[in-house]
Amino acid sequence: MGVLLGLTLLYLLSSPLWATEWSTYLEVDSFTHSEPVTVKGYLNDWDSPFFGGSNAITDTRIESGARYGAWEISLLQRVDYSIHSDSNTSLFYYQSKHKQPLVPRRNYRLSIDAHHYAGDALRLGYRTSLSPSATLRFSSALFRANQVRSTRLRGNAQAITTQDYDFEFQLDEYYSANNLLHRELNSRPQGKGGWIELDLEWIPLPDWTVQLQVRDLLGRVYWDDVQYTHADAYSVAGANKNYDEEGYVQYNPILSGRDSTIDWVEHLDSRAILELKWPLVIPSMRGKLSGIGRYRSTKYKDFLEVGVNYHSTAYQSWLLRLDPDNKVVTAGVEWPWGEVVIGTDSRDLDLATTLILSARVEIEL
Repeated sequence: MGVLLGLTLLYLLSSPLWATEWSTYLEVDSFTHSEPVTVKGYLNDWDSPFFGGSNAITDTRIESGARYGAWEISLLQRVDYSIHSDSNTSLFYYQSKHKQPLVPRRNYRLSIDAHHYAGDALRLGYRTSLSPSATLRFSSALFRANQVRSTRLRGNAQAITTQDYDFEFQLDEYYSANNLLHRELNSRPQGKGGWIELDLEWIPLPDWTVQLQVRDLLGRVYWDDVQYTHADAYSVAGANKNYDEEGYVQYNPILSGRDSTIDWVEHLDSRAILELKWPLVIPSMRGKLSGIGRYRSTKYKDFLEVGVNYHSTAYQSWLLRLDPDNKVVTAGVEWPWGEVVIGTDSRDLDLATTLILSARVEIEL
C-alpha cells in the first residue's frame, strides 16, 4: 500500500500542471498521561514513585501526506494504549510489586480495563465550506492493524498480614503478543478496519475561532483468528504460595479456563478536542494577543487547558497553555509553514506523568 501511494504521489507531483497547487506535510502528534506512576515508570514495570489514580493513556500518531486543493491523502502510523483500573487495584499492584507492607484484613478490589492497538492507515480527506465563516474537513481511513490487546480483569485480593495475601480474579483477554499470563504465540493476527475523522473550524466573530477535532468515529477493526484467553485464577494456601527471603509472599497462580483463536470485532473509542480562541486587548502592546481554552475528551478522563497565543509578527506566534488539574505546562511556536509544541508536568522528564509533543511541517510545491 505504501509503495503504491508513493508512486502515485510521485507521478502527480511531477506534473507541471499541478505542481504549483500541491503541498506536502509531515505531522507528529503524541499525548501520554499516567496517573499512578511516571511515564518512564510505566514503561519500566512501575519502577517509580506512586501517585495514586487509575488511568493511563498513550495516543501517538505520525502522518505524512499531500494536499491538492480541497483534497488530501496521507499515510499514517499510530499507537494507542489506554488502561482504566480501580484505585485500589493500582495501590495493591504497586505495594505487592515493590514488597511494601499491606494493611492486614484489607480487601482490595481488582478491576482493569485495558486496550491497545497499533498499525498503519491510508487516509483520504476533503475540505468544504459550510458557510462563509465555517469549514469542515471530512476524512475516512483504511486501517491495517498488527498489534492488539484488550483486557478485562475482575476480582479481589485480601491482605492476611503485611506481607501475605490471597486473591481470585477472572480474566478475558484478546491479544497478538504474549498476554498477561505470558502465553506464547506462533504467529500474529492481522486486523483490518477503519474510522471517520471530522475537523470543524468556525469564525463567529473577527479574531474569534472555534475548532473541533473528532477522531475514530465509528472506528472498527476486524480481527481474524485473534488469540483469546478466558481464565479463572486464584490462590490456594499451601498449594501455590511461596515466600522470599524477606518473608513476602510469591505466587504461581492456579488457573482454569481456555485458550482459543476466534474472529473478533474491536470497537475503537472516539475522542475529541475542542479549542476556543478569543482576542485580548492590552493597550500599547505590540503584536496581537489571544486567549485560549482547550478541552480534550477521552473515554476515561477529560483534560482542560487555558492559555494565551501571542502573535509577535505576521509570520510567528508563541503559545503557552496551563492544565491546572494535572500541573502541565505546554509551550510552542507557530509559523505559517509549521509548528512545534511541547508539554510536561516536570522539568525532569524521568519524573513526568504527562508528556505532549506536536510538530508539523508543510511545504508548498
